[in-house]
Amino acid sequence: MKDIHNNIKVSRAISPVSVSDNTVQVSQIIDTQGFNALEFLIAIGSVADADATFTVLLEDGDDAALSDAAAVADAELLGTEPLPRSSMTMTTKRAVLAILVPSVTCA
Repeated sequence: MKDIHNNIKVSRAISPVSVSDNTVQVSQIIDTQGFNALEFLIAIGSVADADATFTVLLEDGDDAALSDAAAVADAELLGTEPLPRSSMTMTTKRAVLAILVPSVTCA
């Protein structure tokens, strides 16, 4: 049996917030040093707009502060953008962040 407990690191990327408009949510930078993959799990709470959609964009770079941020290459993604569910990247880069772009009808 493989031991997943000692082979993962869980980090918060985006703090839980109440969003009622089209404000883009940008995650914290996740340092992937010592790891070769990263998965973003996106949990969306109550959504008042039944037609709301969310686009997830991923950026990575070699600099820990992402001064060299660029879109993650499609070849490094499991699936394609936009990813409405969890997003995984097999990256050789040092740092990764997620950008959650909502499209909701504001009342």
